[in-house]
Amino acid sequence: MKKYKDEVPLEKRIKDSIDILRKYPGYVPVIIDYSKELDDKIKKRKYLIPRGVCISYFIFKIREKLLNIDSSTSLFIFCDNILLNPTQIIDNIYEEYMLKKNRKDDLYMYLHLSIENTFG
Repeated sequence: MKKYKDEVPLEKRIKDSIDILRKYPGYVPVIIDYSKELDDKIKKRKYLIPRGVCISYFIFKIREKLLNIDSSTSLFIFCDNILLNPTQIIDNIYEEYMLKKNRKDDLYMYLHLSIENTFG
């Protein structure tokens, strides 16, 4: 699976992310990259997540709406190779992510999804 950053030029990513933040200030623009076992399940990679949402709610929505995976499969979400805690708020993660990030880059938050069969 190619990463979004490899597919879209930096200038376009910067322009798009700034436009999105201006138009939707109460949301965090997120790009989801994923492991290759999810290639056939995920069609859309760009999302707007309300700033006050917990990671656990986001995981629930991804499981239910996007992936339609059963309870025996665990879903893991990483940001900068760090496994996110389900109790964390998206806005807090985004602010911390942007502080660490090189300011010459775009304003998207990049998350990586991975699944693992946990019971069997």
